[in-house]
Amino acid sequence: MLYYHSGKVEQIQFQQILHLLYLAGILNYEPFPDDPKSFIDYDALIVKSLMFLGSFKLEISQKFYNSDFLTHPLEIISTLTYIGTSSFCETREIANTNGLAPFVRSTYRVIRIDANTRKPLELPQPMREMYAAWKKGTPYAMRKLTRPDVHSINFHYTIQESDVDSQNHTNFITYIKLCLRACKRGTDLKAFPTPLLQIIDNGIKEFEIRYENEALLNEDVIIYAWQTKESDQLGFEISKGGDVCVQATMTFYRSSWKDSKMGSTASKM
Repeated sequence: MLYYHSGKVEQIQFQQILHLLYLAGILNYEPFPDDPKSFIDYDALIVKSLMFLGSFKLEISQKFYNSDFLTHPLEIISTLTYIGTSSFCETREIANTNGLAPFVRSTYRVIRIDANTRKPLELPQPMREMYAAWKKGTPYAMRKLTRPDVHSINFHYTIQESDVDSQNHTNFITYIKLCLRACKRGTDLKAFPTPLLQIIDNGIKEFEIRYENEALLNEDVIIYAWQTKESDQLGFEISKGGDVCVQATMTFYRSSWKDSKMGSTASKM
């Protein structure tokens, strides 16, 4: 939801951007009335199969944190960037409708999965033929992290019914929220190194996450957070037992947006 005052966006939260991008994805797969072959036939993809998110990256312009910059309406542009045997990649960009460059860019890698074996399944041949031109692209995938033996934050969480999506596993936005929670907890407890704590309020510049294993209803997961080798970045890992569910990084701006009215980044999480 966007909050308006005198025709301007008063506040838009980081998590609301995620939900906006998610809804845009649903609309992407609806064909145009005059062209039933437009974009991706999602109904054909989910026949006896599931669609899992493999990796996701969110890049945010620092202008996002200046509420005067955001005006209504917003425009979302989706582009197919790669198609492979069992996965495809796309980007979604959010911009004001005034011709300025997008202030949010997201990148997705979506993998088709067999509903029974939970293993990758080939995309429908007609789809691969239709978008054959994108085969030459490079598939996006976040690099793997090595969680250090010593970390700043760790806590347990039990997957709730509200966390589970139609594919009967934890929704990808839930994992991102858990990372945000770990960031806020570490900030409140001053558990991260001081130089990193000093820039967190400058705003999130980039968030990247890779999904490896499912977490199901009522399962207990552990969330870890630590500063990576980069002085402006946090690393995260969410695991259950000996299995890694997701790994993620959150990178912050090193300097503040001079005219920003964002207040605290924590309030936007």
